[in-house]
Amino acid sequence: MIKGAQQALEDVLEHEELFVKRDPLHVGNQRGLSLINLPGEMAIVKAELASTKMELASTKMRVFSLETRTGDLTASLGAYKKIRHRFIDTHARIKTANVSAHTRKQIQEGSAAAHGGDVKIDADLYREGKQRKDVEIFKDLYGILPQVVWSFSK
Repeated sequence: MIKGAQQALEDVLEHEELFVKRDPLHVGNQRGLSLINLPGEMAIVKAELASTKMELASTKMRVFSLETRTGDLTASLGAYKKIRHRFIDTHARIKTANVSAHTRKQIQEGSAAAHGGDVKIDADLYREGKQRKDVEIFKDLYGILPQVVWSFSK
């Protein structure tokens, strides 16, 4: 075994230059010199990987939350449009029915407090192929035509 080690050392010394680095002290041939910093570099890479995994987990949770919210909003859009139709229908009923001025005012204030106006969604209810055709009610309610609102949202 000693003979084999001596032979290996002689082979290295004959073919390659021995290198000594003193900060920290390492001895070896120049081919292995590139591996001196490997443990420190690996520690840095492992720390970066751990940080990246944490960021990925956080991002996945945020994406899941946003997808859930988007799904909920999409599902509620139909119900919201029904509320908007009811809001406009109530306004139309107030305008056309025999209701006292005082009662009419109470209904209008109550509707505004309960639902408020949503001019953009309400204007969409009047687009081509939609259910609403009573444009005069929309104009009375908001003071403008649905087409004007459409031009703002382009």
